[in-house]
Amino acid sequence: SNAVDRAGVEITAIEVYVRETQSVFDPVRRIANYDNRRRAYLDEISFLEELGDDLAREILESLKAYETLGAPGFSAVLVPEGGELLRSLAPLLPFYEVDPLEVRFLGTGLWDDSSLSHEPSLVGGWFAGASPNNISAFRKVFVNYFGYSPPRIATLAYDAMALVAELARHDIKSERFSRETFEDPSGFVGIDGIFRFRKDGTTERGLAIIEIHADGFHVVSEAPRFFDR
Repeated sequence: SNAVDRAGVEITAIEVYVRETQSVFDPVRRIANYDNRRRAYLDEISFLEELGDDLAREILESLKAYETLGAPGFSAVLVPEGGELLRSLAPLLPFYEVDPLEVRFLGTGLWDDSSLSHEPSLVGGWFAGASPNNISAFRKVFVNYFGYSPPRIATLAYDAMALVAELARHDIKSERFSRETFEDPSGFVGIDGIFRFRKDGTTERGLAIIEIHADGFHVVSEAPRFFDR
């Protein structure tokens, strides 16, 4: 909620669902406000049919391509899913008349999957993730050494070891692995970008904003190189 307030936006609806393919139809239908928009469409069709003049018939013809009338009531929708469930869930939004050309589909790091470029409903969507250039460079080095492509989370293990190595070189031995050192507000730099540990035990990362295109990922906002204190 703090991030929403800082961004000056408003949450218009939230849906909770069981993480099973057959359980997401009704939540998507509700968040799309499909039933009300469908009712408005049918009322408009009835009204135009009663008018029966040339203009009404022209409007009726233009409405044949639609099933609903009116916007869903939001300009962006966050879909915090990945994998096969995302591939099942995302097409339901256009199915229930949420147009990805008018509503921005947003995701999390779970969208960091190059195969999603083949999902038409996700093309144009944005997600926060590590810079694709950094990941590509890491993957090339990994493949050269081990002969196979690394799992996406492999970077976390490398970043953890790099952090240990950096802290071990701290000038003052007693401070090398102290809480204060770990919570340095300047943070650290890893393969996935900058990161730091917060006092509440969470991790903050500086991520890029990436847009999904049919030909791959495109960065629309570069990841920050340092934290604002």
